[in-house]
This record gives sequence, C-alpha cells and structure tokens, in this order.
Amino acid sequence: MQTNHTAIEASGIEGEEQRQVFWQQVVTGLKKRLGENAVERWFSNVNLQKIDQDAVWIETPNLIFQVWIEENFEQVLQEVLDAAVMDCPPVRLLVAGEQPEAVEAVSTKRGKKSAAKNKKSSKQEQADDEGGEEDKRQALSDLQRRGKKSGLSDRYSLDNFVVGENNRMSHAAAVAVAEKPATKYSPLFIYSCSGLGKTHLMHAIGWEALRRRPKSSVLYISAEAFANDYITGLQNHSLGAFRKKYRKADILLIDDVHFLAGKEAMQEEFFHTFNTLMDGHKQIVISSDRPPGEIQSLQDRLVTRFQWGLSVEVQPPEIETRIAILRRKRDDWGVEVSDWVIEFVAERIRSNVRLMEGALMRVATVTSLNGECLDEDALEDLLMDFTREEEAKDVTVDAIMSAVAEHYDLRVVELTGRRRLARIALSRQVAMHLTRQLTGLSLKEIGEEFGGRDHGTVLHADRSIKAKMEKTSSLRKAVEFLKRRLTRGGASSGRWRPESTMKKRAGHEDHGRSIGFKGKV
Repeated sequence: MQTNHTAIEASGIEGEEQRQVFWQQVVTGLKKRLGENAVERWFSNVNLQKIDQDAVWIETPNLIFQVWIEENFEQVLQEVLDAAVMDCPPVRLLVAGEQPEAVEAVSTKRGKKSAAKNKKSSKQEQADDEGGEEDKRQALSDLQRRGKKSGLSDRYSLDNFVVGENNRMSHAAAVAVAEKPATKYSPLFIYSCSGLGKTHLMHAIGWEALRRRPKSSVLYISAEAFANDYITGLQNHSLGAFRKKYRKADILLIDDVHFLAGKEAMQEEFFHTFNTLMDGHKQIVISSDRPPGEIQSLQDRLVTRFQWGLSVEVQPPEIETRIAILRRKRDDWGVEVSDWVIEFVAERIRSNVRLMEGALMRVATVTSLNGECLDEDALEDLLMDFTREEEAKDVTVDAIMSAVAEHYDLRVVELTGRRRLARIALSRQVAMHLTRQLTGLSLKEIGEEFGGRDHGTVLHADRSIKAKMEKTSSLRKAVEFLKRRLTRGGASSGRWRPESTMKKRAGHEDHGRSIGFKGKV
C-alpha cells in the first residue's frame, strides 16, 4: 500500500484532515493484508494521533485493543506504514487520553516493561550512572531502532519467556547462544509444533545479543521472506546486494526453514549463505516445525549441516507452566481475569500456547466490553472454536481408520493391507491425509501405522487428496464430514451423502466413494 503510488515524507502529514485521509489509506492497505472482518473489528475505532521523528503514534480506544493489536497486527501495520512513509519511524500504540510524551518517558505496562529491561546497552548503563535521563532515552531509542532494522519484535525477550520442563533445554541453549554466539551451538536448530515459543526464543536471542554487543549485526527473517528477497534479487538483477545482506550478519535467525522444502534454487542459495557464515565463525539459529531429518524435499547436504550443531525440541507445556504463562500474560496485559478462568483455559487448551493466549484475550475482551463475569457454561460457548481445535489433537489413528472404514464400507484391515483396488486405495489415502491433519505423528510414524509404508507414500497420499479435494466437491465434503465427526468426539455417525446420488458410469465409481483413483498406495 502506497500513498499516491509513492512513499511520502512524514513531515508532509500535517493537520487533522490530512491525518484522517492518510489513515484511511493505511486502513485500506490493512484490509488487503488482514481482510475486512479483522480490520472492522479491531481498527474501526483506532486513529492516527500524530507522526514525529521518533514514532507513528496510533490511538486505541482501550488497553484491550492496544494489547491485541500489538500482539497480532503490529508487524503488518508497520509494513503498511513503511510502504507509505519514507524512512518511517516505528509504530507506537497508546490508549485514548494518553499523550506521546508520557508514554515515551515510561514504557507501557505489560511486555514492554520487560522488553525495556532487556534493552539496556553499555551506553545506557553509563547514562544511568550519570543520571542523564536524555541519554537513557536516546540509548533505548537507539537499541529499538537497531532491533527494528534487524527485524526483531519487542514483544519477545528472555525476561518474558516462561520456563518449564517442556522448554528448559531450548531456553538454556538460547541463553548460551545470546551470551556467547558461535562458540558452542552453531547452528542452533529449534523445532516444535506451531505455537509453542520457537519464534519467541528467536527474537529473544536477537535482543539479548544486541543488548550485549550493540555493534553486532543481527538479522531475523522468515524463510518465506528469504525466498521472496531471493526472487526480487533475481528479477532486479541485484543478487549481489541480496547476498551481502545475509552473508554479513554476525547472527542470522531464520524462522520456519521448512518453507524451503522443494525449492531447489532457494536451497542452493541458502546452502552457500550457510557455508559463508559458518566459515566466518558466525552464529546461525534455525527454527522448523520438525527436526532436520524429517523435512521432506530438503537437500541432504542441508540436512547434514542443520545437524552439525545442537537440535532442541520445545514440547507442549504441562499444566503448571500453562497456568504460569496465562498469569504472566494477564499481568503483562493489565487485564482482570480470575484465577479460575485461567485454570479453565489451561485445562482445555494444552498443546498450543498461542491458541491459549488467544482464548485468554477473547475472555478479557468480552468481559471488558460487556462489563460482566462469565460462568462456566458461558465460557464453554465463548471458547468453543478454541477447544474444538484443541480436541483435534486428541484424535487417534485407530479412530481415524475406524471412521474412514465405516464411511467407505470397508474393514480396517483393508486400509493397512496391500490391496490396490481404486476404492480401497482412495480410502487409504483419505485416512492418511486425516492422520497427518489431525495428529502430531511424523510421516514415518504414519507410514508404520498403515502397514509399514514409507514416508514418501504418506506424503504422496496427503498431497494427492488435497489436490483432488480442490477439483471434486463430493470428495471435499466427505473429508470435511469425517474431520468434523472425528474432532467432535464421534458425536455424529454414518456417512456424508451428496444431495443427489451420482450415477455410476463406465469405468468410474460413485464420487462419494471414489474418484477413479488409478495410482498405487
């Protein structure tokens, strides 16, 4: 999103009318990125207060909106503003009635408090001794600018990372890397399912490294952004600048590296970037949703290099850690939520910290806007979509096989057997697809459950069903029916039937049961 197709200078946005026109253009850009519903819900009562040399000041109606936008939309908001304003300063959010001067002097309540604590450089410590308030603010501002340039979010720090038995080793490794980069664990490979804190640790490493060594070059980026930069470099004949950007880093933090799977040219480029940094004794930190050896379509030489250093897994948190995380978030956000509500959420959402925090924010938002306490039944209804998503994690392979076999009038043993009739092969593919979608099993583990098949067969089955669902509505509806049945604890039974029964034609089965599959599984 750009204003008049070119970025403008911040000094050119003066006066109430100009601010309103500019803000509406920003909102239009947000709608393209986030969608109409999200923008209408969270930005309809948000306004641009002013732009100065230090920040773009955005006014929110209350603390709930401020926290939610910072937690979920701040990066997108900053990117939209960066496209609209030349040399755009960092975005800062405040609550209606607050003045930028007051917010600048004292960091906001919640996570910024711990982030500011994490952001003291040697220059700031000297300013503390001298009692120079202006120097302290300048030192903090310098660190924030360096952090922004590095791609870091000040929501994440080592101070506000809640340590439990599930993540103790990964936290210790992150601390070691931040304190002494490239001495023990390079590369550091952090893996886990989504929403368990990988990204938090990546950003925290970056902030701590900058705090300890202000002049070091730190770069955080997702693998997708790396790929997009590479494509831009190819298109603009600027691969030299692309390579210089990544290969001059002292610490490279690359998130979701599994995105590079199957992208040969980008893997080739990352391979040489990796080698250059390692040869220069630099620190590399990588995250993924699975360990290196389980990332399919990734070059063996990359897998080997990812395994050179230390690989650590972040496990789902136990109940005590989940409660501690939610209490910490409640205090950071400054919201009023009772302990029994926190325990209610922690007991029902077990495998995804991000999902758990989203549930807490929804409760806080509803109680804040409605001014009423919720009983247990009301909480169940309010968080139904969160708990359903969590329940999907509890689905077993046996339950999936039984549901698929019943739906397609087969025996479970036929799903694990070696018969390759089209009807059986399709049913087996559906069961493998659902197993990959609804369980945390690896491809190898799924293959073992289905009669000792290899991981390539499972991957092919998953991709094949996804492709066929896009083309065949009857198959898509059948798979969606099975998924709903499984994630709702088997409340519904039987099979999905198309509204009009499709007649068999020569060489084709009924599309509710098969789509003429001819491959081998």
